[in-house]
Amino acid sequence: MATGGNPLAARLSGVSNNKSVFLAHTLSGLLIGVASVITIASLPGINRSIGGDWLLASFAAPIIGGVLMSGGTIAIYGTVIAAAVVRLVDIARAQYSLDPSIVSLSVGVVTLSTVALSEWRRRRTERANEGIKATQ
Repeated sequence: MATGGNPLAARLSGVSNNKSVFLAHTLSGLLIGVASVITIASLPGINRSIGGDWLLASFAAPIIGGVLMSGGTIAIYGTVIAAAVVRLVDIARAQYSLDPSIVSLSVGVVTLSTVALSEWRRRRTERANEGIKATQ
């Protein structure tokens, strides 16, 4: 978080940005490998499109949960709650035999709406800050 939120402040504080980013990517790759082995071990066979159903949810949960697309801010609790809601929607789809494409469309629309709202709020805040600076 320190290196992504403000790399200059992290460097001035003695945190090595390159080492931190390398370590984060290495740890991420290791965890993906472990998750892949566990997933493959729990399935009766191997299919090349195993993770296809999880792609939209893996992008939607952090975005809906409040993680900024521009970086610098994370929302752990929001992401966990959004992931649970996306999963519950998928469970409801299976329970009521709904068309999966309708559910994917709904999750996609909510995700795009969240991005649009976030961008709108960012621009509005920038304009307000410019107005404050102009009056000073």
